[in-house]
Amino acid sequence: MLVCLFVCLLLMLLLLLLLLLLFCCCCCWCCCCDFIIVVVLVVADVVVVVVVVIIVAVFVVVFVLRLVLVVVAVVVVVVVVCVLVLVFVLVFVFVIVFVIVLVLVDDVVVGGVTVAAVVVVI
Repeated sequence: MLVCLFVCLLLMLLLLLLLLLLFCCCCCWCCCCDFIIVVVLVVADVVVVVVVVIIVAVFVVVFVLRLVLVVVAVVVVVVVVCVLVLVFVLVFVFVIVFVIVLVLVDDVVVGGVTVAAVVVVI
């Protein structure tokens, strides 16, 4: 960013020097000198405009890329949290169903094993 600003300042300084040269040539009434200076000024103006447009385009692209990265990061975090919650809920439901089935089956078979199985599962 500092390099771009430095280049812009150098181009502006070049433009000011060319304007000064144009003023000096206009004072001496040299038509050939006026034409050359006008052409150089037009080229310098075009170069300055192109450099400024490139700098603005780079800043816009960097801003858009940062925005896209932030959106992607938020989406990834939301998806990961949703998957973790879903896995936790499924595991919790599976454990509850397993314990209920185990308790119902073991209740019929042996009462003492049921308590030990519930403690081990939980």
